[in-house]
This record gives sequence, structure tokens and C-alpha cells, in this order.
Amino acid sequence: MTTTKTQPPGTYMHVALTDILPTRFNPRTIDTKSDGFRQLLDSIKANGVMVPVHVRVHPGKKGKLELLAGERRFRCAQAAGLKQIPAIHLGALSDEEAFEVTFTENYAREDLTPLEEGKAVATLLEKYSNDTKAVAGKLGRSPGWVATRAQIQANLSVEWSKKAAREPNRWTAGHLAVIAKCPPNLQKALLQRFQYSAPSVRDIERTIVEYTRLLHQARWDLDGIMEVQIEGKTRKAVACLQCSQRSGYQPELWHEENSAEKLAKDERCLDAACWMAKSMVWLKQRVADCRAKYPNLVLVANEYGADDKTIETAVGKFLHAYDYDNVKKQAKDATPAVVVYGPGFGELRWIRLRRSASTSRKAKSEKPSTLKERRKAHEAKRWFVLLRRIRETIQKTLIEEITAKNNMQFLFAVGTKFGTHSTDSQSVRAWKDAAEKFESNEMGNILAVATSYWEQLRETIESHLVYSGPQTKTPADLQEMARIICGYLGIDWKAMYEQVCAEIPEPKAWANLNANGTPKANKRTKK
Repeated sequence: MTTTKTQPPGTYMHVALTDILPTRFNPRTIDTKSDGFRQLLDSIKANGVMVPVHVRVHPGKKGKLELLAGERRFRCAQAAGLKQIPAIHLGALSDEEAFEVTFTENYAREDLTPLEEGKAVATLLEKYSNDTKAVAGKLGRSPGWVATRAQIQANLSVEWSKKAAREPNRWTAGHLAVIAKCPPNLQKALLQRFQYSAPSVRDIERTIVEYTRLLHQARWDLDGIMEVQIEGKTRKAVACLQCSQRSGYQPELWHEENSAEKLAKDERCLDAACWMAKSMVWLKQRVADCRAKYPNLVLVANEYGADDKTIETAVGKFLHAYDYDNVKKQAKDATPAVVVYGPGFGELRWIRLRRSASTSRKAKSEKPSTLKERRKAHEAKRWFVLLRRIRETIQKTLIEEITAKNNMQFLFAVGTKFGTHSTDSQSVRAWKDAAEKFESNEMGNILAVATSYWEQLRETIESHLVYSGPQTKTPADLQEMARIICGYLGIDWKAMYEQVCAEIPEPKAWANLNANGTPKANKRTKK
């Protein structure tokens, strides 16, 4: 049937599919592989299209119609090989009138996915000149709801959008709204962390807290520009208070209440690399100032887990927590020290070196260590490094790499014996979350269940491979435990050990020592 501008509005007619072009205002994503689409397709093949679509005269294409409502029926009709489709011709509507028709049919539906909601909000914001309150009024939602959906549309990474589209039942608006608040580098880290698991919104929020820092804890001027080194390149880092990579840059996305007091207390830096770089610039100056006053200044870490390479590049070697004791300034042998890692970062303290931290304190009359003792200590030092690398490997190990070796029994045995968290309160909360997910079928399948369990259990396994004493005294039973765990998790610790041995070879000077540790006597050449 010919379609013209003189067509009376509301006319029921059959229209050639080739004459119809979908509107750009429709936010819905048509998944042609979904069960719902296939069921509708089967119905249309059997009975044809029963409910007419809505069209108007296309404003830019002569002789064409614009599809305002019924795009899924339209695509099913195409897939079924139909030539025509029943339609209600609404005539030559204005853009405003056409938008209202599309909005009523599509935007007001309750089954929109978070991505579709984001697309809808973005369209409305464009229509209402980015007036959040106007859009909120149109949708009957709060400005915060509108802002989070707009953020999902504008800031969610392509990788996360694809993942959310593939798994619509797993990733709710609550999940995606939290993820979309983060900058690209943090979104990437979250994608890797939760690639195979089904976390709750609180799981994601807790992970973000792990990866971010409270701005009020910064020791540098938040309103100043700093020259920093990031990934080997020097650049000027924008002032923290003017930086877009902070939670307060868009406060409505991070807080329901926008009180200045709450923002000042909770605001976070979302760029971990920049935070670390600025910390090192400030620390370098702090160490220089203290060393000018105390030439015998030493550097110390106040807790375990420091990034040795980054800190040493900035300020030099430092002592670990097991190398010293905190003392008063007036104490005998008290040495000034600056904390380069952990609580009290940058503070000046007074410490006393432990005997194992300084071999120069050995009495002259003390007997030297035997060659056997030295080699045992050297071996323990290698294992200290190896344990750290094993923990790093476990952190990267995927559940598939464990199930492929049929070792899930080992995981459940360990979980039953030790629990899945270091504290009872954490364990109870974790198991409660897991039970709720299971009851609501959020786990999806056994792989998701196993993955969630592995994410919780990983921390327990790592905690049993941590040693906080001197590097040269790594316990033999801890080494044995590491070998057992690696065997069940499929980690090639022997290859890792060989690499460590190559990096920490036995000192060449030991070749000239007797078994008791004394130097070998020089043999005189016979004449």
C-alpha cells in the first residue's frame, strides 16, 4: 500500500517491510539469539504478526516510514521471510510527538536492562539539554538514579558492556552503576578480578576500597600540581582537587547525601598509579629533609606487603618490620628512622636494630658461621622470595586451572578445615552472601559456585604461606606446606625455585671458606 503524508492518522494498514526504517530513539537492544526472540519468531511463522507496529512518515527519507514501536515484531517478521507487516500509520508526526510514542512504548517498560536504561536516559538528556532534574521528572525517578544510568551509558567500558549484555541476569544496575563510577584502569582491574565470579554489589564496593585511597590521608598539597613518574614516563599530575579521577568529581554518583562533611571524609582517589607516584615524590622530599637533620637516618616499613622495587627506586633500601624494634629517642642505640610503608607513613621514629638486621654488630670474638649454616640461611632466603612469588601466582590462578586437575576436593577440604576468611565475622558474612546468591539462583551454574568459593578461599591459602620473620630463617615446615599446596593447585614451584636460585646465587667468596667458616689458608708455591 502506498504511504503518503495525506494518510489519515491512526489508519490500520499492511506495509512492505522494505518501506520501514527503525527509529534511533529506541533504547532496546534486540537479541536475535534469545529464547524470547525465537519463541516470537516461531509464533509469527505460524500465525503471522498479530499486533500491529506503529509508524509515521519518515522525516528525512521520502517514501519511507519510521518505525516508532514494535521493533522486535518487525525484526521477527524479517527473519520469518514476510513481505508485509500490519501497522498503525500515525501520519506525519512531529519529532516531539514521535518521541512521545516511542517513549511510551519502550522507555516506560519495566523489563529494560541497565544498559537499555542508560541508553534511554542518555537520549532524554540529549533531548532536555542535559537537565538531570527534567529527565528525572519525566521518568518519575530521582536525579541520582538518572545520573547513575547516564554514567552506565557514558563511562562503562566496552568490555564491561559486552560482559553485561552476555550475562544480563548476573549484572544488575547496582553492579554496573558502581563499576561505571570508576576510571578505565580500575574498571579493567575489576573485570580481571571478577571475570569468572558472581560478586554482590558489596563485594565490588569492598574491592574498590582495596584499590583506592582516602584523599584526606594524602600527605601532599591536594591543590598543587606535581611532576611524577608513572610507568617510566615523567608527566605533570593535575591537582587532586581538580582531578576527574576522584569520587567527589561527580558526588551524586557516590553519595545519596551530598553533605560537605561526608564528602570530605569519604572522598577517594580512583587512580592508584597516580596516588603511588605522588606518594613517592612526597616521600623522597621527606626523607631528604630528615636526613639533612639526622645523617644516620634509616628507612623502615611498618607492616608487611611493601612494594620493595617502587620504594627502593624512590628513596633507597629499607628495613622490614622484623629487622627492628620501636624505642624511645633516649634509649640506648636508638636510631632515627622514617616510615616508608604502612601506618604512620612518612613519620620520624626511633628504632633499635635487631641482631639479625646488622651483621656489623657481631663481636670480634664471636665465631664465624659454618659453611653449612650459611648455606642453610641462604636457602631460607631463597624460599622467602619463592613464597612471595607463589602467593602472587595463586592470586592469578583461575578456578578452571584447578578443576582441570580434578582437585576441587582439595579446595573444599581446606575450606572445611580452615574456613574461607581470616576472621569469624568475615566468614559468616561471606557464607551468608553465598547462601543468598544460591537461593536466588544468582550463582548461575556450578562453575560460578566454584569460582565464588575459590575467590573466598584464596585468601585463606595465601595466609598460610606468609612468613614475617627474618628472611634467613624461613621455617622448613612452611616450605613443605608450600610444596603441598603447589602440588594440588598445579603450580610448578620447582621451575620457580630454579629461577630464584639464578637470581640469588651462592656468594663466590664461599668457595674460599673452610667448613667451619674461616678463610682457607693460602698455599705457597714450592720452589
